[in-house]
Amino acid sequence: MTSNSNICGSEDLKQKIGSFISSWGGGVSFVELEQHIPGFRGDYSIGFEDKNIWFWFHCSSESIDAIDELLKEGRISIKTTTPLVYIADGGMPNVPMAKGNRTYKTPRWLPVVFNPVRGKKV
Repeated sequence: MTSNSNICGSEDLKQKIGSFISSWGGGVSFVELEQHIPGFRGDYSIGFEDKNIWFWFHCSSESIDAIDELLKEGRISIKTTTPLVYIADGGMPNVPMAKGNRTYKTPRWLPVVFNPVRGKKV
């Protein structure tokens, strides 16, 4: 069970993440979220565990929940991108990149960015 303070913290983090993505107009990487959103960084990974494909490796559980909710509500979208975005933003994980939608034996990184969904208030 989650405490009320944690729920309030998650809602606040959700608002901050959504507002940041909206204000940048899109193309927001995990590196940017980590750099600009207090409480974003943590010890969890986000991605497709069953395929060993990961979007990012340093998220708090609250930030993962917030992103999941924003995606489910249709307020933000996620799309693959080039690793150059992450190089420009100042960070890349030290794992090989996923080359396709299959199951890997070892962790692979799939670079993604977030965009606001037009017509949806974040």
